[in-house]
Amino acid sequence: MRCQDIREIGDSYLSDELEAEPRDQVAGHLASCAQCQRELAARRQLRSTLRASFAHADALRMRDEFADNLRVQLRAVALRKTKRTTPRLAWLAMAACLLLALAFGLTMTLRQQGSDGEEPALRAAMAEISRTAAGDHANCAIKFQLSEKPIPLEEAGLKYDRSYLNLGDVVNARLTELSGDIQLVESHSCVFNGRRFAHVVLKEHGSLISLLITDLSSPEIGKDTKHSKSDATKQLFTCPEFEGYQVACFKTASHAIFLVSDLAESENLAVARLLAPTVCSHVSNAESPLKG
Repeated sequence: MRCQDIREIGDSYLSDELEAEPRDQVAGHLASCAQCQRELAARRQLRSTLRASFAHADALRMRDEFADNLRVQLRAVALRKTKRTTPRLAWLAMAACLLLALAFGLTMTLRQQGSDGEEPALRAAMAEISRTAAGDHANCAIKFQLSEKPIPLEEAGLKYDRSYLNLGDVVNARLTELSGDIQLVESHSCVFNGRRFAHVVLKEHGSLISLLITDLSSPEIGKDTKHSKSDATKQLFTCPEFEGYQVACFKTASHAIFLVSDLAESENLAVARLLAPTVCSHVSNAESPLKG
């Protein structure tokens, strides 16, 4: 069994949905593959975190009076049907109805939150731009195959975007504070697929990590899109994996920021969380004089 197979059926393995033979094959592969062990460990942690978040989220809980009223109505319906079915099946039907009602309420709540607070149009645009960011990481940091030669960040800051000024120094100072295993390799500004980025290349345990910042004032976003002013770490989310690279996304009022690497999803997010407050503060300060 290959690593690609593990990525495809890993969630089924964690949910104990596989038959005996494929389950044993996965277990055999995991015994000798540290990368897949980290991948499934990250997925397991994500599941646990999500489960705990939903369990303790007041906004997602069914109101007690609604649940009590629904329970009474379902019990009455079930009792009327006892002549045609067994009591056990009736109660199973009630349980199924309760689960459906809960799922429906949860779905409507999430939809409402998505329309009011999650800015779905912006997230969709961020996800689309993240593909370009991942491509820049692959073609600039990994393959060195850009059609346009990168330029120094300071030069790009004076010509194109004030937020690029001193960005390398700001990131390096943050890494020095952390005193960890992440090192700054280089910083510059580059263009991929017509989009300009501030590109800070980092390295952790042999893996290259790209911190990429780009202007959000573009046709993909639109003039009517509302930009949240929430804490950057609370807005941090994962964009779709692209060509094997994990992408963490966050933003300021007018910039999109991406962290791209071949690390496990949880590890990539962890690095993004460490850098997000400092980077967002720097970029937001650069935006301030331009706000009217």
